[in-house]
Amino acid sequence: MLLSVCVGWAQMDKGTITGTVTDSSGAVVPGVKVDVTNVVTGAVYGGLTNQVGIYTVLNLPVGEYTAHYSRDGFRALDRTGLNLTTGQVLRLNVALQVGSESQTVVVNAEPPLLKNETSEVGIVLDADSITDLPMDVSTGRNASNLFFQTIPVMHGSNYSGEIAGSQQWSKTALIDGTDGNTGMQGFVQPPDMDAIAEMSVQISGIGSEGAATGGGVLMYEIKSGTNQLHGTAYGFLRHEWLDSNTWANNYFLSQCAKGDTSCD
Repeated sequence: MLLSVCVGWAQMDKGTITGTVTDSSGAVVPGVKVDVTNVVTGAVYGGLTNQVGIYTVLNLPVGEYTAHYSRDGFRALDRTGLNLTTGQVLRLNVALQVGSESQTVVVNAEPPLLKNETSEVGIVLDADSITDLPMDVSTGRNASNLFFQTIPVMHGSNYSGEIAGSQQWSKTALIDGTDGNTGMQGFVQPPDMDAIAEMSVQISGIGSEGAATGGGVLMYEIKSGTNQLHGTAYGFLRHEWLDSNTWANNYFLSQCAKGDTSCD
């Protein structure tokens, strides 16, 4: 039994950078060292091109990255401004120039946003969107309800909502790649809003990790540590004088005779 144990590296919520490295003539270059660095944390993830010039760097948390390509006989190349979202597979093909490894070519161009590596269809809300968009305070600033309030194909609420025509109570949730459902299928207890770095919903083309549901998959990524101390704070004020009146109140109040104290 011990000999049969293996490690599963793939995680649905983590990002991946993959691609092919060639030289200026278009020939593939094997043995290229690829170092992918998280800009915020400084964590480095390594990869190496195989015999056909293909590399893959797996299990990358959401965030901004740089990629450094190096091999003897070629100028090193840096790609910057690589922003990975939840579960994204980013194809990044590069071409190395012949020269000294001490020379470095820096490319700042943004990679294409079109997802051409998977068939998944989904929507991503980053930390700024979660902070700036109005939250449902009556349910404790529930991040799941924010999905249903802002995404057109989602209807209902965290309790009984449906996604893109799916049945109610059929969605599922992953928190950092781990099952986040409560005892009731489809009802999600999301993390605290201030703890979320990014959240996304997969509407179709769902991978095997989330295939237990007949609806969509809600994915939450928790904020990780950085090299700087930071925190959050918020204030909330609610008063009836700030509430807008309803149609029903306006209608019935208009039927009251002047001086009728029962309408007060």
